[in-house]
Amino acid sequence: MKLALGLAALALVAMGCAAPPTTADAVPTATLLATTAPVPTATPDTRPPSAAPRPTWEPSAPDEVVPADPLVARLGETVPVGDWAVAITKVNWNARAALKKANMFNDPAPKGTTPVMVYIKATYMGTGRASIGFDAGYSLRGLGLGSATEYTTFENPTCGVTPDPDPSKTVRTGGTVVGWAACWVVDNADLDTLTAFWAPSSGPIEVGFTLRK
Repeated sequence: MKLALGLAALALVAMGCAAPPTTADAVPTATLLATTAPVPTATPDTRPPSAAPRPTWEPSAPDEVVPADPLVARLGETVPVGDWAVAITKVNWNARAALKKANMFNDPAPKGTTPVMVYIKATYMGTGRASIGFDAGYSLRGLGLGSATEYTTFENPTCGVTPDPDPSKTVRTGGTVVGWAACWVVDNADLDTLTAFWAPSSGPIEVGFTLRK
């Protein structure tokens, strides 16, 4: 009996000598996970550098002299005018008889002047539908280089009703119209130097035309 008690006492003493781990020795689970997780690396920026800013148009200084646009289209040559491809294909240099035949009520051109008509061929290059008739009648103008005088369809004296064909038909993309687009009552002194140009209601002259080959 004494031997058994002694062995039990030694067992208790041995158990007391093995101290439990302290709080400082213990590693929290969260800390362990934080130290073992892989550290993410930054993704390199592979985007191309931003494009350089596009140059902007600067208007001319108020006192800068801008030369007049040169006459660039010969008789029969097709050139772009806005959404149209336009050519002046022929000129009637004395349209008195044609105008009288077109409408008996047309007033004859005053003494010292001659009515001049221009015939165009125009193809619509824009989208949707359009007519060049009114634009041509208003924007297509004559210019007598000798006197620097401009001539328009609507300023008095006028030619009146022009003969057919009339280029005022409405067309869609790729459609072509032909006809007498403009008529000017020109001073006889300007007939030898008469040219034409396209001047829209707003904006600069778009293109000039020679009227003789």
